[in-house]
Amino acid sequence: MTTKTFDLTALGKEEISSLYFRSLAEVENRKCHPAITGWMTPRAPNSAEGSTRELELDFSGWYGGFLSAIKAIEPDAVLPNLIEMTAFVARSPEKARTALAA
Repeated sequence: MTTKTFDLTALGKEEISSLYFRSLAEVENRKCHPAITGWMTPRAPNSAEGSTRELELDFSGWYGGFLSAIKAIEPDAVLPNLIEMTAFVARSPEKARTALAA
């Protein structure tokens, strides 16, 4: 069995957001995304389909855990800060909807 390794110091916005959206797509992982559960339930006809704020809250919780894990493995890793990453992910609500529809 081959082990896949990542260069944790080279993770950029695209790679990190891709990992987040993959996490949303995994049905078992969805329980770890409580702030975005409203996106998974039917809404009233005139309501918004999941707010950007919900996506920002969910991502920031996920990214906090992600950063903690990365820093435990590679203390010198320099990754984008929370505000920068949250803004980057919040610009892609369609990717979140697509992941949740999987």
